[in-house]
Amino acid sequence: MEEPQSILITGGVRSGKSRLALSFAVPPRFFVATAAAKDREMLQRIRNHQAERGDNWDLLESPLLSPQELDVSLGYRDYKWLVIDCVTLWVSNLVIAGLSRSSILERAEAVMKVAQDKGVNTVCVTSEVGMGLVPTYPLGRIYRDILGEVNKLMASLSTSVYLMVAGIPKKVK
Repeated sequence: MEEPQSILITGGVRSGKSRLALSFAVPPRFFVATAAAKDREMLQRIRNHQAERGDNWDLLESPLLSPQELDVSLGYRDYKWLVIDCVTLWVSNLVIAGLSRSSILERAEAVMKVAQDKGVNTVCVTSEVGMGLVPTYPLGRIYRDILGEVNKLMASLSTSVYLMVAGIPKKVK
């Protein structure tokens, strides 16, 4: 059996990361959505992503995704592809929920391991937040630093890494 692919796609906001992620995944496929519709604007963003994705996906909406939850969800079918969109919101949700830096890093590694153990090709979408201004408030700096560490960890565990720049994918690993 061939080793499953694991792809990390990073880049700026609205750079085309999700569209690239969707282009890799062929049925049967599973989508993990980490966004929570806490206001009208976010609800519209979620609806736009749903429309772009279409209906031919099994779906788990999980703002606080755990490895156990993913393991159970992937156990229902022999999936070829898993897309997690997006790690950026997932880490934000975990920080706000009060998880420690080490707990978040352990969770990210465990989620990647679940997909690998199931033999599912995986695409994770994340944002590159460390290239902008340093946040002026402590929680913003904590979040930025933890996301940077999660991105680095996921990149090290991925077989391929893409950086999206203005809609153009650049393979960096």
